[in-house]
Amino acid sequence: MYIYAKAIHVFAVGTLIGGMLFVAILLRLTSGKEYSPDIQCLVRRAIWWDSRISTPALFVAWAAGFSMAADAGWFDSGWMLLKLIPVAFLTGLQLFSGAMLEKLALGGQDYRSIRGYMPAAVLLAFAPIVFLAVVKPF
Repeated sequence: MYIYAKAIHVFAVGTLIGGMLFVAILLRLTSGKEYSPDIQCLVRRAIWWDSRISTPALFVAWAAGFSMAADAGWFDSGWMLLKLIPVAFLTGLQLFSGAMLEKLALGGQDYRSIRGYMPAAVLLAFAPIVFLAVVKPF
């Protein structure tokens, strides 16, 4: 069962991170810009992708990760507990970026001060997750 959960987890995480980077880059590129019809269309498509692909991938990644941790007995491992910090951050960032997209589509609050850092935040949170999952240092 572990190997199947691992395959599902890796696919879901890849899908999630790809979607998060797409949204993060879109938010960064549209920060402070006038929204042409093309940009508005792209934002609507990003909302579709985020709500139907990236966010479900987030929950699949959590479920498959939980299954792997249960099968392998990792719940008392230090690396797993430490890994949950950036995982929780990415979870919040995914949900927050989806809300930012929705507000952007409606012409709401811009969050310009945050939007420029979104791609870096995704990558900087993902890096320790990969390190801890692969190396399992403690």
